[in-house]
Amino acid sequence: MLKYWLWLAHRPEINEHVKVLLLQSFQTPMGVYLARQEEYDIIPGLKPSGKQALADKGLERFEAVVSWCGREQVQILTYDDPAYPRRLKSIYNPPLVLYCKGTMPRFDGVPVISIVGTRRCTDYGASVAEQMGREISRGGGLVVSGLAEGIDAAAMAGALDAGFPTVGVLGTGIDLVYPAVNRPLFQRVERQGCLLSELLPGTRGSKWSFPKRNRIISGLSLAVVVAESPERSGTYHTVQAALDQNRDVYTVPGEADWPTFAGNNRLLAEGASPVRCGWDVLREYTSLFPDTIRRVQSAPVRSRPAPQKSGFQKKDIDNRGSGAYIDPRTSGLSQEEEAVLRCLQAGQTLVDDVIAATGIPSGKLLGTLTMMEIKGILRRLPGNRLGLR
Repeated sequence: MLKYWLWLAHRPEINEHVKVLLLQSFQTPMGVYLARQEEYDIIPGLKPSGKQALADKGLERFEAVVSWCGREQVQILTYDDPAYPRRLKSIYNPPLVLYCKGTMPRFDGVPVISIVGTRRCTDYGASVAEQMGREISRGGGLVVSGLAEGIDAAAMAGALDAGFPTVGVLGTGIDLVYPAVNRPLFQRVERQGCLLSELLPGTRGSKWSFPKRNRIISGLSLAVVVAESPERSGTYHTVQAALDQNRDVYTVPGEADWPTFAGNNRLLAEGASPVRCGWDVLREYTSLFPDTIRRVQSAPVRSRPAPQKSGFQKKDIDNRGSGAYIDPRTSGLSQEEEAVLRCLQAGQTLVDDVIAATGIPSGKLLGTLTMMEIKGILRRLPGNRLGLR
């Protein structure tokens, strides 16, 4: 029976809402599969290209996927499965199947909160996301995010550090890790919670797959928390999906002159609720989950981080006319280390951006970064970012 579910779920040219209508009209995926072409005419919104897709009755590909999932211990959760999250099932365009690696949590028995934001976050934004993830998880909530770099990664790291399950929703097939630098984080999520994807195994991310993923992130959740977002950001796909699904939207206030918080402040102006700690979110749902939510000690997020003193003293140059001071930590660097140093001189940078700018293979780069960290040249920051010490 699973092969028919996969056949219907992965029909091209048909949106998820129409697939649900097909399922309701013909009762089962096999019923949709066996229907005559003229019987499809009763389905509103089914385009000619969709009817043509339904005429393709090939099942070999999906039989192979079912076998692969069995070997790789990937669960296939279908729309009619009792474990399918009710909250997700109620949205306008739910996925007919979900591929799951790890242990599926009780989505309907806990307050599910998604934390989202920009990949290119500030140190402050990453700290906010990490704190929110940790406090919501410790307080009885289930944290969901997209496992991208930046805010997603920081939020998930915080939730995992609390020792409770988390859920990562992918914009690729369940067998792929994107971005590759997040592989350790993917593995931790799989061990403590689960990874979810609606895409066929082997499907790479694209400009359409991540917005589709975002509707699942918000669809699983009671609320979406925006930790840091500029004015133009993919975060707005998730926010819009949340609003369409009648989910609550919260945002962390930012200073008016911070470009990376311009989206947060716009959301506040449009009616989103401000939050400064995990309890600000969870307390709204205590009446729904009185036996699950617990208040934990919170450290309210400052609107602007306090200035920090440098860990190094200002250097005294004996002969100021002899040229620039040479830091002994950066003398005698390898070619790769010099390339990384040039990337970081402009400011904090994502690891993926360093790979793209230097052309250093990811495996070799990780060794280079480790050596530079030991030498005290750079520091690793939340959200897979790097900065000079």
